[in-house]
Amino acid sequence: MKMGKTLIDKAAENCSSYANLAQKIGTSAQTLSDMKHGKREISPETAALLADIAQVDAHRAVIDAVIERNRTGPKAERIRAILGKGLAAGGAAMLLISYIQPLTDATETIAKSANTLYIV
Repeated sequence: MKMGKTLIDKAAENCSSYANLAQKIGTSAQTLSDMKHGKREISPETAALLADIAQVDAHRAVIDAVIERNRTGPKAERIRAILGKGLAAGGAAMLLISYIQPLTDATETIAKSANTLYIV
């Protein structure tokens, strides 16, 4: 699992070791190793934690984890299509806003607008 290995490696760098990373996300070193080597699935929840620690886009990490989880089966193609549209829309919004405002403001604006979308 390329996504998992890259995400886990980046997060481990920020924690100074894989053991520290495992402790920080509340799992064992063996489970983390299994995720890194593709022997165990990375849940969307764990992907979000890893992305936060790695300081990368958590939305993208969660979507990648859901796509990976649903790579086969009756719903797989539909889920990939739906989530792929979300990734494209998110990327387009980031580009649009970054042309209008400085990049740090663009990220903040997207985060604030995403929060308002999920309020029920």
